[in-house]
Amino acid sequence: FSAEDMHHVTKIIHQNLVRVYDFGVFKKHIYLVSEFYAGVTLNHFYFKSFRIDMIYDIIVKICYALNALHNQNILHLDLKPGNILYILKGKSVDLKVLDYGLLRSDINEDQQTITGTLPYIAPEIISKKKFDKRSDFYSLGVILYKISTGILPFTTNEIIDFRRGK
Repeated sequence: FSAEDMHHVTKIIHQNLVRVYDFGVFKKHIYLVSEFYAGVTLNHFYFKSFRIDMIYDIIVKICYALNALHNQNILHLDLKPGNILYILKGKSVDLKVLDYGLLRSDINEDQQTITGTLPYIAPEIISKKKFDKRSDFYSLGVILYKISTGILPFTTNEIIDFRRGK
């Protein structure tokens, strides 16, 4: 990523995104200086039937965050519960998405390489095919499945077998 691209990320302000204030490079590694948000990761969210409205709020707020990124031609591509922080406020939830901005959606197809977290990665990424904004929504679907059922739709081994063509 160029300094211009990273500078662009620092200009994105949205209530459901952790704000990136600055960035730098240290020994060929990009680092970000971002807003502190005292939430817990969505890994710690457990479904209970009375939380159905809360699940709706969580998914909608993640959609708002993705929309803000996608409107700037930025893909998340590592959307997972560990990259979503939330705070319960009575019956409502405050939420922020983090670790975004390291891939633009308008780069050439031959430049598209990405790593992500199994089992939240979209199949087209695993298959090393062209990916786009829809890949983030696949990850969101896996998150919805996980927080609604308590389990993942596919095991890591099933995903690895898919990758191998089994």
